[in-house]
Amino acid sequence: MNDDGRRSAGASERSLSDELTLDQLLAEPIVRQVMHRDRIEEAATRQLLQQAASARPAGKPRRIRPETRGEDDHNTIVERLHDTARLWCKVYDRSLRTRIPGMTHARAAVIVHLAEHEGLTQARLAESLSLKPITLARLLDKLEGLDCIERSCVPGDRRAWGLHLTPRARGVLAEIRAVDRTISNKVGAGLDGEDRVKLTTMLAKLKANLTADRENHARSNDSG
Repeated sequence: MNDDGRRSAGASERSLSDELTLDQLLAEPIVRQVMHRDRIEEAATRQLLQQAASARPAGKPRRIRPETRGEDDHNTIVERLHDTARLWCKVYDRSLRTRIPGMTHARAAVIVHLAEHEGLTQARLAESLSLKPITLARLLDKLEGLDCIERSCVPGDRRAWGLHLTPRARGVLAEIRAVDRTISNKVGAGLDGEDRVKLTTMLAKLKANLTADRENHARSNDSG
């Protein structure tokens, strides 16, 4: 292996978080390509870099890092999850509004949850959906105006109201399910059955971790 090959190999094997030395910087593939393209000798490039380094104000050495991060980098995982959730909600909201005028992701979530838990009280529904009571109250007012929910007294508790779907909401629910299937097929394009199972399992683990963190935080606030 020639000198260029050894330098390139050494550069690729180092940790991404290590500070680049002058020799490592000169061994970077992109630097080698520019030098070759412009027919610049290594000695001249070394001299220019040394002059630039000496001209910088004294202080903590600047760390030069490659911009590309690995797929297992924690920041990459968080960014991918955040971007995917944001895009999913945007596409889902657009599809809902197109198919069901006046419907949003949040309103659809209330209808779907009530379909599975008929008669749930407003307080329990807010807890189940991780919503503030005032936020849920506004959603319920909108849904009531759309003739999608109705309230009934809870036996034994005159202060609580049970929430129920109206006949119109049952038809809306079917439309919501249709949107769910369409979006799921669109987003999951290219994923086979095994991929979907793995993705579902990983997302369930992430949700469990976040739920445990939220519960621990709530207990800490209660004890404090």
